Amino acid sequence: MISNEPKKRKLRLKASIVRFSRKTLLIIFTGVLTAIVFGYCALYIVLKGPSPTFSNYVISTLMETRRGKAIVHHFFTDEEIQTVLQKTVLRIQKKSLLIMKKTL
Repeated sequence: MISNEPKKRKLRLKASIVRFSRKTLLIIFTGVLTAIVFGYCALYIVLKGPSPTFSNYVISTLMETRRGKAIVHHFFTDEEIQTVLQKTVLRIQKKSLLIMKKTL
């Protein structure tokens, strides 16, 4: 009589490897999806959040980079971006004028 036990062991091993790889992939996928959702929510809170001054500075900083422009355009319209940038430029000009007056 030839025993089928080695074949059964191989089948059990293959089944356990498949189960382990499925669980691992599910855990990795869940972690990546959670990180993406968390990052999106964090950006939404920062850009549309309770502090318009901080939001304006973040928007003006992101608009200076290539990828940042895509992020800002995802959350705001072109008109909103232009008003924020104009406010930021005016604020910077006022500060520089005050500094110049103090030095004179």
